[in-house]
Amino acid sequence: MLNIISGLLNSFEYSQVDLETSQGLILFSGSRGINNVASNFVIQEINGVSAKEVLAETQGKVFKLLGEFFSQSKDAEKNTTLIFLTESNSSESAANKEVSDIEEDPYFFKKQVIHYSTNEKKELSELLQGDNSIELLNGVLYDKARFVEFGNGKKDTLYSIVAKLYTKLPFLTISEMNHKAPDLTKTISEKLTESELLDLSSFLIGNFDDELAIDSWIEGRQVI
Repeated sequence: MLNIISGLLNSFEYSQVDLETSQGLILFSGSRGINNVASNFVIQEINGVSAKEVLAETQGKVFKLLGEFFSQSKDAEKNTTLIFLTESNSSESAANKEVSDIEEDPYFFKKQVIHYSTNEKKELSELLQGDNSIELLNGVLYDKARFVEFGNGKKDTLYSIVAKLYTKLPFLTISEMNHKAPDLTKTISEKLTESELLDLSSFLIGNFDDELAIDSWIEGRQVI
């Protein structure tokens, strides 16, 4: 998962920063947004989700390791997000309280925890296959049928991990899902008999003065 997140950051033109003593940390920095504000992402793998351990020990150690980097810019510290990655096949709900405690803690960093299963990592790796393409992720996220089924409780391992990435990684943004309206003329022709089409034509001609009024009537009854 570390390689996948690193690849995504690279694809968004964030650059990896060399650290003298990383101790497993990976730091990326880049400028994004209309104000060209520099933002930094620190990635740290952890074993399990223990809020007590992370808040009392881990984040403090990370902060000290980044001391020199923070000293180079007065805004670096406040614009840094610490991303914890933890692989576990335990229940998602069992980890939720620990994850919330970590992410809501106001000290040192803004924090995000990506808690994922072995199967989630496997399916995500198979989807990307080293490509780390945002288009591939969007193809899953914006699949309307999968979105509805997932929302209704259907298990979808790939959709689950993709949704987590968009929820946890600030540089991934969700645009409004556009729904293309169906071709109403084709739909009517397929569903009505010839006599019904004639009746509909007579109704429209008899009750509306022009094509614009007819179009408005049709659009008002179109189910989206």
